[in-house]
Amino acid sequence: MAYTQLTNKAAKAVEPSTESFQAAAATADWTHAEGYYLILTDQEGAKSWPITGASFILVYKEPSDAAAVGEALKFFAWAYKDGGAMAAELDYVPLPAR
Repeated sequence: MAYTQLTNKAAKAVEPSTESFQAAAATADWTHAEGYYLILTDQEGAKSWPITGASFILVYKEPSDAAAVGEALKFFAWAYKDGGAMAAELDYVPLPAR
């Protein structure tokens, strides 16, 4: 697949890679992102890919089936903690360790 280098916010030319996507996510301020609304375009960091996005899982605060949501949350906790290798095998980029 053809690709190009892009110049990021730190004025560094970077290639699209797992590492550059993770670098962009690592510098994001998730704590202060109201409603987790956060655009990962042009994040800080010399290694950050300038056009990165994240996918989110949303659940109701008061679900109709709390047990099912509980099981789903257990799965996502496992996926975040232990599923990085499997995510990479499926061509997803695991979130970086913080």
